[in-house]
Amino acid sequence: MKIAVVGKGGSGKSTVSWLLAHSFSKQGKKVIAIDADFNMDLLYHFGTSIDEILPVYNNHQSFRKAFEMKEKEKWFDLLTRDESPKLDFEKLYTLLQPKQIHEKLWVTATGIGDEKTLYSGKCGHSHSAPLKYALACTEVLSNEMLIVDSVAGVDMLGYGLFMGCDLISIVVEDLPNSIKVANQIIQMCKKLDLAYYIVGNKVMNNQNLKLQFGTNLVGCIYADPFLISPKWENISSKVTDDLVAIIDSLEKKIDKAGESKWVKLQKFDLQKSSIQQYLNNSY
Repeated sequence: MKIAVVGKGGSGKSTVSWLLAHSFSKQGKKVIAIDADFNMDLLYHFGTSIDEILPVYNNHQSFRKAFEMKEKEKWFDLLTRDESPKLDFEKLYTLLQPKQIHEKLWVTATGIGDEKTLYSGKCGHSHSAPLKYALACTEVLSNEMLIVDSVAGVDMLGYGLFMGCDLISIVVEDLPNSIKVANQIIQMCKKLDLAYYIVGNKVMNNQNLKLQFGTNLVGCIYADPFLISPKWENISSKVTDDLVAIIDSLEKKIDKAGESKWVKLQKFDLQKSSIQQYLNNSY
């Protein structure tokens, strides 16, 4: 399964991504957690930093080689191919070269908030491009997980970074602004035909979130002071029980039927005027 974790800034996306990654790995799944946030908080949660990994932004050439791209081709050119590139979990692992946390859990990052990118001439979207196309063409088995911690709000959804994901997990606190952003993300997911579900975070009472989101709320992570300092061994049994219930709900709701993720990405991106203009001038 490929899951993108999104929500308002400060809602706890990185914490939930970290918790889900650990929980899935504890269930025996192989998990690569990808920090695609500018702040790179997920790396902090795993006790590492950008200096200890190979960030995606610094590894574009490996992805280009894997996709058999010509020297002057842009990422957009991949959309014109009759067949999509083909990756699986092991090939993506080789490209990402993630840092191992334990036997079945690894972490890496796009690195788009690093000071080394200040004068690169590329925006965060450009730095994330290899991941965008890799997610759309990577097939994962039932015992394999990709979990992507996103930037706040709808920006990366609008860019199409998560068109290749099976599920959008929207993290929301029981606060008006957080609920407002969650509803904005829901509307974007509906527009893009992306499956989504709500995970409540830092919750004291889930009744209001149930009222707001109904059956789309798959579960809540209740307020736990030990989550302030992320150490898995200190997490309360209540939180781990919450996570087991959330994971069980996610796995039951996932639907892999329908058109391929690559086709969905093609249809989405080829509607953009900037891409149409580029392709019309290039071919």
